[in-house]
Amino acid sequence: MEQKTEKNRIEESFSSAFLVRFTGVVFKKLWILAAVALIFATCFYLVTKVLYVEEYRSKTVIAVTQTTYITGFDKDGNEIKVVSKQNIYDENDANKYQMLLKSDHITGKISKALVGQYTRQEIAQSLLLTKAQTSGIFTVVVANENDHFCKEAINVIKVEFPEYLKSFDPSLGVVVINDPQKPVISNKYESAKMGLLGFFIGALLVVLILYISEVVRDTIKTAEDVRYRLNIKVLGTMPTIEHYRRLFSNKKLMRCPILTNENKVSFSFIESFKAIRTKIENSVDGSGNKVFAVTSTFENEGKTTVAVNLASVLSQKGKSVLIIDCDLRKPSVMRMVGIREDGKNGVIQVVKKEAACADSIKYVKPLGFFVLPSGGTTNKSTEIVGAAEFKGMLERVRKEFDYVILDTPPAHVVSDCLVLAPLVDSLIFTIRADYARTKDIILTIEELETTNVDIVGSVLTMVDEKDSNSYFSGWGGSDYYRRRKGYYSGYYKAETRGLSESEKMETGHE
Repeated sequence: MEQKTEKNRIEESFSSAFLVRFTGVVFKKLWILAAVALIFATCFYLVTKVLYVEEYRSKTVIAVTQTTYITGFDKDGNEIKVVSKQNIYDENDANKYQMLLKSDHITGKISKALVGQYTRQEIAQSLLLTKAQTSGIFTVVVANENDHFCKEAINVIKVEFPEYLKSFDPSLGVVVINDPQKPVISNKYESAKMGLLGFFIGALLVVLILYISEVVRDTIKTAEDVRYRLNIKVLGTMPTIEHYRRLFSNKKLMRCPILTNENKVSFSFIESFKAIRTKIENSVDGSGNKVFAVTSTFENEGKTTVAVNLASVLSQKGKSVLIIDCDLRKPSVMRMVGIREDGKNGVIQVVKKEAACADSIKYVKPLGFFVLPSGGTTNKSTEIVGAAEFKGMLERVRKEFDYVILDTPPAHVVSDCLVLAPLVDSLIFTIRADYARTKDIILTIEELETTNVDIVGSVLTMVDEKDSNSYFSGWGGSDYYRRRKGYYSGYYKAETRGLSESEKMETGHE
């Protein structure tokens, strides 16, 4: 894989792309975030409301000063102390004063004032002393469920605490700056505050889960991921086309993802493949490249859908196009174009010289291109595509058609694509959004590059229809499309199952 030289720029760009993508994920899940946040807010509010008990608080502010004395003698020779100056005490020892405030002396005085209704331990738990930003200034707080308790306790502290401090250091002076306040309810809005806290906790929890999910999954979700994490060109995207199978059913299926039925597909789906066609034509212009392989990391990534629709848009420009179904273990091209596989004439029979290539090729008139079916299934697919007869067949059809497209098996699952890669001019790599792990995709691309095949670009499939529409509306740029959750699993099995005969005729299936 070609390495970029500006490593720091790539890392920075990818980081920005991740943030943009993650922001988009959060906005897509905004209703879940809001619902969870409201549930948490309601729970926090109700619990707090049930357990709510009024708490009263009263406080006073004191300043601790220190007096400096100068010792002298009078005319009779007696020692005297002369006050030099009085400064704000600069020790800020709130912890020491906190212990003195909760001492047995102070709590005993308060207990006596309250006629012994509270123990000293209960009183101590209700007292708090904190230092202010200004040096030497302290706030004394009394908090209790009883307003009478707060009133009596703060008055005792106002009278007793200054003298108690002076008993430890006579040079200290304690001045009451603010008289004790009347007890007020301090937790009046506690339920509302806890409800708001619950809202933020719920929202944060959802964001955290989404973030972990994005990081842990480590999948390719946007075109920016393809560019900066895989370092390959993005030819375009294939949006999801969904419908409900029957009334009141939530099972979604892909119906008719073929461009000939333009009334059944969206504008973005049509324009996506026209854009892919243009980029491929520009990339091979003058090079003589006309044989393409379409592959993916795993199955169910939409490679056959890409191959069929690419053939369709190329044939719309008057080109002769042949699709060869080289997925000999799970062929699906014939089913996609609405023709039953007879298992008698196809790649397998041509290689085994049991059928002629010209007799095996079928023209699909509604779609305007030719198909060479697999001719059934085989467990010896690697030997078939690696045979000299297969190479000879490929050279013959190369001369007869403007474009030849090989629908190959998933490159990370079987080795068939590695055998086919040296035989083609270019390779188109299909990536299903938010499906395969990034490291598996990188490993697959590295394996393909060992064959020296030209990877002309990638197609990001099964992205969200809404994001596809935004691309063609001019949003494009840093955030292509994202897969819609609930897209089909095992599309090739589900696309025609359960449809009535009229539905099959309508969608182009037999």
